[in-house]
Amino acid sequence: GAPWFLAKNPPGALPVASFLVPPEHLPDPLGLVFSCEINGATAQEGSFAGMSQAPWELLSWLSSKVPLHGGDLVALGTPKGVSTVAPGDRLVISVPGLGALRHRVRAAEGDK
Repeated sequence: GAPWFLAKNPPGALPVASFLVPPEHLPDPLGLVFSCEINGATAQEGSFAGMSQAPWELLSWLSSKVPLHGGDLVALGTPKGVSTVAPGDRLVISVPGLGALRHRVRAAEGDK
């Protein structure tokens, strides 16, 4: 079916920031560079400009298929680079000028 879905959605491995950045604070959203480190090593780095479609195009398409509501989270993909994570791994997802999100991967319930 969709092995990428299972690989990108293990329990305990979805870092989410506790804040939103208003669009007026992002003069060039396509130019935002983001990176992901796993245990101190860079695993992925890229920008929205490197995506096959702009985020608003993807959201427009998705909203024509399913209803989206305020507060919904949508994962749009990641830049090049494939890495596995395991319980205990430390992730740092950062965007220069916006900050960094630090996350420790937890074991899924029942896998402890």
